[in-house]
Amino acid sequence: MSNNSTATTTQSPFLDVFTQREIYLMYIGYVIITIFGISSNLAVCFVILKYRHLRVIVNILILNLAISDIVACLSVYPFIFVDIPATGLRGRSANVLCGITEGLSVFFVVATVSLLTLSVLSISRYIVINHPLRLNWRLKKGSIKYIFTIIWITSAALLIPSSVSFSYNEEKQFCFREWAPGIHSFTYFMFTGLLGFFIPIFSLTFTYCTSVYTLWFKRSNVSNTRFSGSSQPPGNMRVKKRVSILLGLLIVVYLLCWMPFAIYWLLSAGIGYYDQSDEKLIEGIRFNRITVFIALCNTVLNPIVYAFTNAHLRTAFWYCLQCKKLNAVAQRTSMTGGPTLVSYTAARRHTIHPGSDIELRTMGRPREMTL
Repeated sequence: MSNNSTATTTQSPFLDVFTQREIYLMYIGYVIITIFGISSNLAVCFVILKYRHLRVIVNILILNLAISDIVACLSVYPFIFVDIPATGLRGRSANVLCGITEGLSVFFVVATVSLLTLSVLSISRYIVINHPLRLNWRLKKGSIKYIFTIIWITSAALLIPSSVSFSYNEEKQFCFREWAPGIHSFTYFMFTGLLGFFIPIFSLTFTYCTSVYTLWFKRSNVSNTRFSGSSQPPGNMRVKKRVSILLGLLIVVYLLCWMPFAIYWLLSAGIGYYDQSDEKLIEGIRFNRITVFIALCNTVLNPIVYAFTNAHLRTAFWYCLQCKKLNAVAQRTSMTGGPTLVSYTAARRHTIHPGSDIELRTMGRPREMTL
């Protein structure tokens, strides 16, 4: 502990780790990032749920990502604002609160949910791009709710041992990790890392790289075999590339934002680096606050990626801001499983406005836009 700490047992240990200025800056930074994260992801959820023609597989998976981002933002409020010594809780209640605050149980869960959802999205695009004739392999809307249930339950189950491993030390007024008998920290880290990180990352990398190779580098694209001689494949291929760009950006943003937190998880739960002394513990707390803030930036960056790469969501959100009704004169499902979205006004005028997200054919007929 710092030599500046007082003997008063009710004093928050935060004053031994952070200066008063740092505490205020931390509060302001977390509040700003969470407000933007919650509001932007709520907007994404609203437009997907409001417009039925937007509820395609890609957007439904994006909906699950947005929900996990909202939960991530909400889960850090106890972590930042709850001061366990000030609550007066002791014993088992304080231990449970340690798992929620310092243990970041919910935050870990949504991190795993986001990664597994990205993996499912990558696998679904891999099937559409590399096996276009295997229609029975494709992800169906009827089965996606079961996949979401499995993702959330699996993510929560992986983090239960970590959540219950925290206990509150009344003398030092800190939360410490104390593993139950029979549980080795490194073994647990390897098990959760294998199921919750390495396997999803491997499947995501393999399926995404294979899809990119098929779309951009393979000479005889497999998807052209079914639509040979048709004017539809070029449009389909452009949309498939657009969705692949969306997925690639989501993967890069996720890895950049969550990698520092993964390093903290390795040092904390994997090898117990921060449990060696009080100085290491304080160092871990400071590093933890920084990595959590960087990870939270993912909740703000994801909606920005949606807006720049998903024309359907961008158009629908713009209409919502203008309080206008979004009309669609062409909503039919293509072989890629997505809807065609065309503005009624633009279709009547047969024009393409500069910067418009609506694409029309040369003769004024709407061009199919699929996801």
